[in-house]
Amino acid sequence: LLVAELSASVDTTVHLSGAGGTNPMSSDADFKAEVINVGGQPLILWTGQTKEAETARNSVVKFAVAFSYVVDGQVSLQRVGVVRYVAAVRTSLESDDPEQAAIADWEAAMSLSAEDLYTEHVAAWASLWKSGIEVEGRRDIAQQTNSSLYYLLSSVRENAPYSTSPGGLAGNG
Repeated sequence: LLVAELSASVDTTVHLSGAGGTNPMSSDADFKAEVINVGGQPLILWTGQTKEAETARNSVVKFAVAFSYVVDGQVSLQRVGVVRYVAAVRTSLESDDPEQAAIADWEAAMSLSAEDLYTEHVAAWASLWKSGIEVEGRRDIAQQTNSSLYYLLSSVRENAPYSTSPGGLAGNG
């Protein structure tokens, strides 16, 4: 799950580029985008697959992303108010039906309060950070080390036998 939280200190309207969800842009995958109705709420569903397999022995990966619908990407924020959007991401690496799994994950997340989701998130990261690395004497090295550790922890799971992307830890590096 991914949760985006928007807040403002003054009344304002913001435009979220791509938040309408019907025109995703990627050179790495083929997308289909549609708006579906789930439990009386509009939901954007992106489905597709990567254009090529990571290795000759693997197949392409199918994926689905289900996320909250934002009309035309326009969001009005009230002073001291908070707007949250939830997205659920699933792939064929962990699910036989990524589309249905993403929708089910999104529905389950929407049944929880934002505070419950946040508390679960903080607890999971606290558990991951127990394996941390401490570097003393060189703040720049400590920052690079912790940044790299963050991307590693974000990219791999103990229950998935897959490496990080060949593009580098955080990008095309």
